[in-house]
Amino acid sequence: MVAHYEVLKEEFVPLATVKKVLKKRNKSDLTYEQKLSLENAEEFARVSETQANKIVSELRKIDLRKLKDDFIISIANLVPKSVDELKLILNPSKISFKDEELNQLLDIVKENIK
Repeated sequence: MVAHYEVLKEEFVPLATVKKVLKKRNKSDLTYEQKLSLENAEEFARVSETQANKIVSELRKIDLRKLKDDFIISIANLVPKSVDELKLILNPSKISFKDEELNQLLDIVKENIK
């Protein structure tokens, strides 16, 4: 019997949050996809959930309307250490950012991973 679920809300979340949510569940109750997601989150989450959420929160506060939520989460997941790394993350957006904006984003990341 296949369980059917109704999607109530969709949102981007940091890998650290995925890791926390899936670790709370009994491993034998996880679906194949959830097990793969947990393995991925365990391997690639670079910061704690608290740090990731602080980065996301701070990035959302700044007034850059061109910085969409999916890129905010990508920045929190990948934790860029240089402007070049940040540019690689933002490259698919096809929107150009000024050097001051990039430095502001990078400063927020650096402040929240201490």
